[in-house]
Amino acid sequence: MKWFRYDSPIYEYFDTLAHFIVLNLIFLVLCIPVITAGPAAAALYQITLREARRENGYLVKPYFGYFKEQFGNGALLFLYYALMIGLGVFGIIFWHRLDSFPTDIAAAFMAVIVLMAVCGMQYSFAMIARFEIRAGRAIRNSLGVAMENIPYTAALILVDAVWIWLSWNYSGVRIFMLIVGFSFVAYVKSMLLTKVFKKYENDSHEGGSHAN
Repeated sequence: MKWFRYDSPIYEYFDTLAHFIVLNLIFLVLCIPVITAGPAAAALYQITLREARRENGYLVKPYFGYFKEQFGNGALLFLYYALMIGLGVFGIIFWHRLDSFPTDIAAAFMAVIVLMAVCGMQYSFAMIARFEIRAGRAIRNSLGVAMENIPYTAALILVDAVWIWLSWNYSGVRIFMLIVGFSFVAYVKSMLLTKVFKKYENDSHEGGSHAN
């Protein structure tokens, strides 16, 4: 039957699903040392961004090469955002507990720092994957890209908020995330990121952009 031929839509669907499951497993294993979560995420974005652009190629085979390439930059990004968000959340809790107007202002300032870090993080790991720039430049440019594309930034944060909330409340979603969820989330976000990055790719051909 033609629907079950190797070039049929059904075959392509199940083949892609199988590769996404393998990618998800590899990603989770590489995240176990924690510090490697950054390069693991960047490598995953390199695969899913290419898939979102409908570029043909292997999904699993190049992953380890991408992981090795992105190890330094990915680890630096992970440490930076972990520090910023960790200190920011601690500051919010610390200052808010003192219960006075000045300390509430300080807590609000910490909340802004956390929000800025979350916004930048939506782009920076994908940026080092797509544009092959260093971590420092990705950190600087990602916030500008986030502010220039607020609807997309909100959508990216919403995607993360939805899977985190669902995983927290439903065991079935936690199982889904362990099987294929992280690859799926990265692919969904990559479809949004591809639309954002497209204009910076065009700008770079004309003499520079935030992303390059």
